Amino acid sequence: MIQSVSRALHLLEILARSGGSAKLKEITDISGLTTPTAHNLLNTLVALGYVKRRQGDVRYHLGDRILNIARVAGNDAELRETLRPKLEALFEMTGETVFLAVPSGDDIYFLDAIESRKLLHVAAQTGQRVTMIGSAIGQLFLAYNPSLRARTEISQDLRRDVEDIARRGYAIDHEK
Repeated sequence: MIQSVSRALHLLEILARSGGSAKLKEITDISGLTTPTAHNLLNTLVALGYVKRRQGDVRYHLGDRILNIARVAGNDAELRETLRPKLEALFEMTGETVFLAVPSGDDIYFLDAIESRKLLHVAAQTGQRVTMIGSAIGQLFLAYNPSLRARTEISQDLRRDVEDIARRGYAIDHEK
């Protein structure tokens, strides 16, 4: 077994078990690696796109490359097929664009959509990612998933909006 590969994969597993992000101290405490070793491995994973850093944030986050692998490994086709009748029913009821999306790290990944035929409508985004905090559907996930909300840095204003969404039962995207 190649030790560096094993260690790097262990760090990815630690990030996944920590909800998708963790501080270097948390990672070293769990992994048992020295700080320089963990730091060097994480920097390699950052350079390859499997881990990412955000400006002003000391945590390491799962990156887009690992999230893309997870999306491919998951059974999106089965989920789409299972929920398509619900999308169609909701579309028939509202006449508006409807989406099927799932959390994917700190983003929302759109699996399916039925686009409204109205002149003024929201365009379908199938296959696209948007930030969790930048979409009404992402805010719904934050409102109803406490662990997701706990690991996502959001402003006090957005926190209030998410609490309102939880009380109301729906979110509105004002396209600001």
